[in-house]
Amino acid sequence: MNRLTKLMERALERKARKAISLLALALTFLPTVLAEGNAPPRALIVDWEMNPPVVLSSLMDRLKKAGFKPLYREFYPRITGADLEDSSVLILLSGGAPGSPSYGMNPGDVPPIVEFVRKGGTLVLGVAPGSPLDDHGDRERYLFNLVLNRLKVPMRISDDWIVDEENSFPAPLWKSPWVMPIPGSPETDGVRGPLPFDRSPSLEVGEGVKALVSSHYSSHPHHDPHSRGPRVLAAEARCFGGKVLVLSRYVLTYGGGSSKEPASPLIPLPEEKELEKFLDALVLWLKRSDHLEALLGEPFPPPRRPAFEMKEGPLREAPPPLLREVSGWEPPPPRKGGVLSPSHAWILEQGIRSGWAHMDKEDGELARLARGMISSGMNVFWGVGHPQVLMGVWGSERERMRLLSSWERLDFLLRFTGVRWLLGVNFPGGPSTRDLPSYAVGANGESTTAPSPWDRTIWSREIVPSLRIAAQWAKNHPSMAGVVIDLEMYGRRPLFFGNGVDFGEEPFRRFLESIGEPEDSSGFTLGPEERFEWLMERGLLEKYYAFLEKRAEDLGRYLREEVRSIQPDWIVGCYMAGILHKWFYRGFLRGLTERGKPVLLFTFQRDVERDLDELRARGIEAVHVRGLLMGMMRKGDYEGLFRDSLSRHGGYWLNRLTSLVASRGFLPIESPPDMGWEEAWRTIEDANAKAIADKTEYVRATPGGKLLQGPPVLEKRSRLKRGKGE
Repeated sequence: MNRLTKLMERALERKARKAISLLALALTFLPTVLAEGNAPPRALIVDWEMNPPVVLSSLMDRLKKAGFKPLYREFYPRITGADLEDSSVLILLSGGAPGSPSYGMNPGDVPPIVEFVRKGGTLVLGVAPGSPLDDHGDRERYLFNLVLNRLKVPMRISDDWIVDEENSFPAPLWKSPWVMPIPGSPETDGVRGPLPFDRSPSLEVGEGVKALVSSHYSSHPHHDPHSRGPRVLAAEARCFGGKVLVLSRYVLTYGGGSSKEPASPLIPLPEEKELEKFLDALVLWLKRSDHLEALLGEPFPPPRRPAFEMKEGPLREAPPPLLREVSGWEPPPPRKGGVLSPSHAWILEQGIRSGWAHMDKEDGELARLARGMISSGMNVFWGVGHPQVLMGVWGSERERMRLLSSWERLDFLLRFTGVRWLLGVNFPGGPSTRDLPSYAVGANGESTTAPSPWDRTIWSREIVPSLRIAAQWAKNHPSMAGVVIDLEMYGRRPLFFGNGVDFGEEPFRRFLESIGEPEDSSGFTLGPEERFEWLMERGLLEKYYAFLEKRAEDLGRYLREEVRSIQPDWIVGCYMAGILHKWFYRGFLRGLTERGKPVLLFTFQRDVERDLDELRARGIEAVHVRGLLMGMMRKGDYEGLFRDSLSRHGGYWLNRLTSLVASRGFLPIESPPDMGWEEAWRTIEDANAKAIADKTEYVRATPGGKLLQGPPVLEKRSRLKRGKGE
């Protein structure tokens, strides 16, 4: 009996210890369970441009401010069943397919997205502008309209881009439209118009849909200037238990890093704060639909299926494990100011005061150009010189002799004047109809007319050898001080490389070999249209892009080392309309970077702080030079824009100086609209003098290396006087 009692006591002790352990375990996880119960609703972002988080940073900031938890997977542009189950808000940002290669939305995801909204989810469609004259963004435009039709929402996204010459503000590259908030909704109440909008398509809306923003009566589609009238540019609707919101992807991501040609106002406007107020309210009210009509009118007819092929697959259950997910973007920690190399110190001491033009011109035009730059206080000329022609890549013998004569003439006019000539080189260069060694392949296997960013043939046979020739030539022609590589591929498709390339045979095979993929692996037999998805579903896409980026970095390093082996102090720069955070440009710029000798970035962007922070985090040292299109400026704008460029940027470049020395060879938008030649040069001179005075005070007050302090560098005066010949 005593033995039985002891056994029962021991059993009770074991049960008690186990119960205590379970209770302790439960108490350990109780805070987590409670926290998850009160967790903020999740907002999933899918961007088919596959931008890095810096581009979506302002959108994610607004979501967090409104109480959401944003979630973004840069290297998995797909929706899964787990996403629809766990998310409260689904934000879909259109890519450029098929016009600009990108993976694009899966047609098989349309039914589950419709069901997500029916069950109470909020769907945000960030649409891309378009045109019936091309197929940019047609894939998502069709599928987004199909979703709206299946939801029976009377709303349709048009294949256009709304512009307005009358009610507009000057942006860096064109006039952008003023738009008006439509009162009567919580998102627009308290928001004063007009608002400065980025590129947007128009929306057709029916009964029950709430229009939020409209263009003016003077607006029209870019492709049809005769079709004038107000257009709805943002709208929302209640749909069963959920809600749908539609507006331009570029408006939705306003304030983030760059992903395209910039469109912010040329000069900061107070109305921009009203736009931010509108966007904050838009995000704040994402989960509220009680202010919207419960009954909707008849939906538009279903969209016509486009002619291009779209592969349809089933909805994935969940993304691959260990996939990187982010909820925001954080700038890198501040870095102590470094000392520039003596050969580059003048960039920060003086600021770059430059202009752009082609320099293969007749003698009189070159003389007027040199005289204007020297007398107006400019210190850099970005002159496109086509060095590949000297190698015979294209052009006749007569053209080569004429070009070389222009080089000699320009050097004679600029040497010892304080104006440096940066040689402009176009990539890939030459007529856009000429055959290339290889072509970029898109994520869906689509062919392009752009060169393969993986293939170094054009660089090793044409561009780098021609730059070596130029560097040798510059030893006896001291005005040539560096090179600027124009990375826009004029006349080709796409115009610039997105993250939807390069999935060609060679880079893909080389990648498989680099990761030790077995020779009998199915990966080696995949067609170009299968490679992207194969990588994505195996969680290898990020590693593949890193592999491609390393190739671009090696290319940039090769160019830099070849050029600086001859001219160690040469300036190296690049042009793109806006800073592009794509794998090719990121790698190429890192390869061009050298300690104490930053890369010059010539773009049209007004605000670059986030972009430069992102580049710095990626190991890229860059100085930004702001582009100013003279057709967008008035006489009174020059001083303020020059001051801003020399304080917040590394300087400015004017486009295009040809309009101040010739009657042809430029576009109307590249010419001052309210001044003649002489008045324009005097305006530039006065604005430079005032901006330089401010720059001098700023440099003297700047803590840091000794090369960034002290008196300004004195520039030698030209032997050419204004209004006189040589």
